[in-house]
Amino acid sequence: MDRTDESLIALRRILRATELYERDLAQAAGLTPAQLRVLQIVAGRLSVTPKALATQMGVSQATVTTLVDQLERRGHAGRHRSLSYRRQTNVVITERGRQALQTAPDALQHHFVRSFAQMADW
Repeated sequence: MDRTDESLIALRRILRATELYERDLAQAAGLTPAQLRVLQIVAGRLSVTPKALATQMGVSQATVTTLVDQLERRGHAGRHRSLSYRRQTNVVITERGRQALQTAPDALQHHFVRSFAQMADW
């Protein structure tokens, strides 16, 4: 088997692991990976703006707005007006959001990083 075949097989395994993780996450915490990432970022701070979330996640602000809307409907996150700048809205995590973080399985990227670090160089 050549390196191309090995690489394609490895990519298929990664995609399959991603699908399985998404299913496990949905069953355990009722979240998508993107929603989980929002909660992880917000939990690490007192509050964060949607723009800062979008920048850190590498997605558009519209995507973050949709994610926060979904989390807000489920009671995992909330929006609060900034005390220092009235036109700014901050995203905060709720107690229910913190509980969802605790029940969520370990993030797939953590598994990937650990496994990747253990691989031998080619």
